[in-house]
Amino acid sequence: MPNIFLSPSVQEYNEYLNGGSEEYYMRQVATAMIPYLQSYGIDYVLPGAQTGSSANQKSFLTNRANEAKNTGCDLYLAIHSNAA
Repeated sequence: MPNIFLSPSVQEYNEYLNGGSEEYYMRQVATAMIPYLQSYGIDYVLPGAQTGSSANQKSFLTNRANEAKNTGCDLYLAIHSNAA
């Protein structure tokens, strides 16, 4: 069975014009994908949100990549949007 690692943006400091952040909205996109993946029998991993400052972003993303590898994911799906 395929296993997908859903990796929404960790850019909580990248604010949208109408409020909220890139991390907030991309996590909503990832969460909305879950019922569709389940309906096709696809397993998924959705990691927790980034904690700490933006200075920790590189190590946080490295940890996500390691988690995807360690959980046997077949696909690492980065979910991001373009900044305004």
